[in-house]
Amino acid sequence: VAANPGFKSRIAFSFNFPDYTCPELVKIADRLMKKKNVALTSDGSTCESKNPPDSCPWLKNAIRLQTGCCETTRCGKQENRANGNGRTVRNILEASYRKMSSRVLTSFTPQLLQEYDSRFKPKVIGEGDKEEPSPPLSCTGFDPLRDQGPFTSIKETKKADVRCAFYLLESSDVQLSTTAALDEKLRSVCQATKTPVTVNVNELSADRFKWDDLHQKLYHEEDCKG
Repeated sequence: VAANPGFKSRIAFSFNFPDYTCPELVKIADRLMKKKNVALTSDGSTCESKNPPDSCPWLKNAIRLQTGCCETTRCGKQENRANGNGRTVRNILEASYRKMSSRVLTSFTPQLLQEYDSRFKPKVIGEGDKEEPSPPLSCTGFDPLRDQGPFTSIKETKKADVRCAFYLLESSDVQLSTTAALDEKLRSVCQATKTPVTVNVNELSADRFKWDDLHQKLYHEEDCKG
């Protein structure tokens, strides 16, 4: 429409689709994880729960940094129509899944996974939304193994269901994907503007960092007005 002003004048009505707010984007993240059969805790708690998981601050601020979202629909910030913030949430999660896969395959060795596969012969039954793991997934005894390892045999896992390692997204997965995205954006900004923005990615804190200010410096959304 912007490329052809005459086309816009031929349409008598228009629809306004406001950007999702930060809380709405977190809900989208929760639903996308559920669809992928990924969770933040063994009991399935989400960032919308009464007692949200410890990884929620990192997830929320990763979304805040990369989308520039607002807490409310009218926060006074100019909307960036080039930023499909719902799609950005999916990209954040996909990057976190890759970090999770790398971590899991380091903590649970191929020998262990092969042993588990030979002994229990896990599979997926059903199709689409009705897919279910067989035997049924049980993560109640898995928490003591989180952030531990490497494990080389089933005996070391104390009868915990090792499939849960591929089910549980850790804070470190989101943190590493966020710092990687930030590092990539910093390099891009430096190359494009020849003006480096200095941030020590190793000192990022989920609860003490000015994520909104950093988003504005990196994405220059004040230039999108008008």
